[in-house]
Amino acid sequence: MDGKNILTRYSDKRTEIQEYMCLLINTLTEKYGEVPDGFIVSLDLLVFNLEVLFRSIDDMKENGVKKIDKYHGEQKSSSMQAFFNSQNYIHKILSNFGMQPMAKSKIKDNQDALDVKKYLEDLTK
Repeated sequence: MDGKNILTRYSDKRTEIQEYMCLLINTLTEKYGEVPDGFIVSLDLLVFNLEVLFRSIDDMKENGVKKIDKYHGEQKSSSMQAFFNSQNYIHKILSNFGMQPMAKSKIKDNQDALDVKKYLEDLTK
């Protein structure tokens, strides 16, 4: 999947999401040569959660982060909970793709640790 297909696939989403997904797809393409079909569901989940995140931000800007309940007490808005939930899902999905700084360092460490050919060469020296 390339950037043009992403824009078509997510044409009903915000421009910011389309631009981010193009950047992500280009990064994944550089890393893997192409974006495997198995990644599409995770990318769709990422887009969905980005949309929830942006909508909850818009709602909190418009209506605030607290609401008054029927007993005249203050409660956190449901948008705030949606914001935190979607933020957590986004971080998890990006970590699975190795797109978080911590995930990148772990992947590099694991690749070094799992270099079996180099390990065997070192043993035979």
